[in-house]
Amino acid sequence: QPFYFFQHFDHPSSTTWQVWRSEFDKMIMDKARENGAQVMEETKAKNLIKSSDNRVEGIKVVSKNLGELELRAPIVVDASGRDCFAAHKEKWKVRDPELNKIALWTYYKNAKRDPGLDEGATTVAYLPDKGWFWYIPLSGDMVSVGIVAERDYLFNGSTRDHAEIFQREVQNNQWIKEHLAEGEQTGEYRTTGEYSYRNKYCAVDGLVLAGDALGFLDPVFSSGVFLALKSGALLADEIGQALQTGNPITSNSFENYGKRMQSSIETMRKIVYAFYDPDFSFGDLVKRGDHLRSALTDCLIGNVDDQDFQELFDSMADLAKLPEPVEHGLAQASS
Repeated sequence: QPFYFFQHFDHPSSTTWQVWRSEFDKMIMDKARENGAQVMEETKAKNLIKSSDNRVEGIKVVSKNLGELELRAPIVVDASGRDCFAAHKEKWKVRDPELNKIALWTYYKNAKRDPGLDEGATTVAYLPDKGWFWYIPLSGDMVSVGIVAERDYLFNGSTRDHAEIFQREVQNNQWIKEHLAEGEQTGEYRTTGEYSYRNKYCAVDGLVLAGDALGFLDPVFSSGVFLALKSGALLADEIGQALQTGNPITSNSFENYGKRMQSSIETMRKIVYAFYDPDFSFGDLVKRGDHLRSALTDCLIGNVDDQDFQELFDSMADLAKLPEPVEHGLAQASS
């Protein structure tokens, strides 16, 4: 059953644009350059630079053209994505105990698209009690299609060939099977795991984590993209204000950032847990009242700031086992 966000909230955030990641990244990088950023490509971060009192003062990098360099700044922003540069160095990474999923995906050319309004829609197609497919139409008559499930289910010992596993699962969902039948698989099959984690801290003195370097929840509902972009927007404001004071930037500067991101992540985490609960149905939830459908839509489009979702979560808890909140991701107390 489709959720048309614009029917609930007539706002630009109610529209999703399906983009190629490489093009999107280039747009962001080009815009950063236009705004005065110095971008160093083919340069690998190696280590954090710390003072005697353990304050982060910069990073050591190795540049293809310039060799080893030390880059220092009033604040280091780790936006290294799921590589989690700083969190791995500091051993902050904490995996979600229940969301142990992996993904296997590829691309199809000329696969079926639904008519009219649904032509560009992201589709989540269930594999009951197993996992789910994503089906994301892209430009150039291409579709990104992948499956998310438990590792032990996908790699059950029958084969380790990614193409064979993928095609096996296609046969288990009639909607996916029909939509891919007229298309042609193109490119390699890709896999990734260790999806869901949260890092212990969002900031220490001189360092702050952004996007997936802070945490990643799950690909369902595109929560990762929403949380990553939200963290970037919040950090831009927080860092701007901290720089204007002229004082050294400490972890205390990011207390509000950590709390807001933690609240948003915990909101989405409840919905993701419910999604994977075999006894839960969003259809059963929204039958309890239009106000619950409205609140659920607010969550799915990211309209979660300054909202009270307690009634929604109480109703969801009647239908699914929801997680207890965790305290990870707040700013570490300044030394």
